[in-house]
Amino acid sequence: MSRPIEEFKRTAESVAAIANATLTGDAATVITGLTLASNDVQEGDLFIALPGEKAHGADFAKDAIARGAVAVLTDAEGASKVKGVPVIVSAHPRRAAGVISAGSIANPCEICIASV
Repeated sequence: MSRPIEEFKRTAESVAAIANATLTGDAATVITGLTLASNDVQEGDLFIALPGEKAHGADFAKDAIARGAVAVLTDAEGASKVKGVPVIVSAHPRRAAGVISAGSIANPCEICIASV
């Protein structure tokens, strides 16, 4: 996933509010980035753990947390697999991830330009 071009620094509470999701855990945890891939996690990231056809992203949460993820966005099924960090739970985690990602940069078109 693309890294935010501008500094992204939000509390878990504010990220949950942006996504219209519920939060369990420390509301004051500061999130500084986002990723879908546990092997791409950087310190301070929100790990986005989506349900998939063969596996649930939450199955990789332990690895993501070990690499520095400070919170996880997932659905109710995935939330039961996450321990040790705040969990943002959404009935529609893909939609929530899109809303959060869109809010992570000032101009989403800049990602397209930066990747060319």
